[in-house]
Amino acid sequence: MKKWIIIGAIILISVIIWQIDADDRTLLNISSIIGSIASLCGVIIAISEISSIKKISEITQNTIAETRSKLIQRISISDISKARNFIKQSQDYIRKNEYELAYLRLDDLRPLLEQFHHINEFTKLQEYENYRILLKNMNVSIVSIRDYKGKKEINTSKINKNLDEILSVLIKFENHLKYED
Repeated sequence: MKKWIIIGAIILISVIIWQIDADDRTLLNISSIIGSIASLCGVIIAISEISSIKKISEITQNTIAETRSKLIQRISISDISKARNFIKQSQDYIRKNEYELAYLRLDDLRPLLEQFHHINEFTKLQEYENYRILLKNMNVSIVSIRDYKGKKEINTSKINKNLDEILSVLIKFENHLKYED
């Protein structure tokens, strides 16, 4: 495009100079005409370059956003897998009446579940209040396991039911991240 602007400017200068009376073809007038046309060409080239840079900037911003989204998705899938393993291990420990180990796994699980709650894709997929209720029930389960000293009975079926519900939510979220985009 720059080449055509320069060629056009040369042709325009030639035509204008040819159209000027011989008496007005002074060095000052010709220099003035050349300078004006060169300035006009410079403005056209600058506008063209600014437009090109704007397009490149938009493409770069879109690529950055897409890369960031994919990175967050990969981190989320990894964390979901980790959370699912914590749930399964906790359930195994509860079945074996190894409540201290179950407590440790559930305590590791809690921050991951809170983290998921702050991911936009997760909150779109899962109803906010239902998930808050699941987290609250899980926290009650963690406290009951933590405070277990063999003195009272732990409602393991309720704890496992709550963990199964959380596991279902995590599987749904994982499938959403993997297969829907």
